[in-house]
Amino acid sequence: MLNKNGVLVEFTFLDGLEFIRNPQKLRSVDYVILDIDLAIQSDLDENEWLPKILQDYYGYEPQEDEMLDEQNFDKAKERLIPVAGYQLYTELVMEHGFPKDHILFCSNHANEQKALQAAFQQALIEFPQPFSKDDKAKVQARQRR
Repeated sequence: MLNKNGVLVEFTFLDGLEFIRNPQKLRSVDYVILDIDLAIQSDLDENEWLPKILQDYYGYEPQEDEMLDEQNFDKAKERLIPVAGYQLYTELVMEHGFPKDHILFCSNHANEQKALQAAFQQALIEFPQPFSKDDKAKVQARQRR
């Protein structure tokens, strides 16, 4: 039903990343609404992008020992989960030039992101205003701008 009305929905970090990295799909949308805390449903060998992201930003270091490698991978994934929406935001804005004023955050976890707010401030990047999932009127008003 949503798709029929032009609303495209992805529920996991990797599905969102795949959408963002598909130029045809990304060009088909005017606005992106992101949650912050997104599920990451992937094992080490299931996705080519996830290990690189985890290595570059979340402390994953591949190991010779398969069990140790899997543990390190899972720990890095756990570090990504609470900020996965911001990782997608960064990808959208920095890598693809998506207009940041067309990205909305709707999450019930927004107030738990003090460290992330500090990181945005330190990097001199404006922190995107998160909305609660219950703030329908605020989200609709923002979209009309």
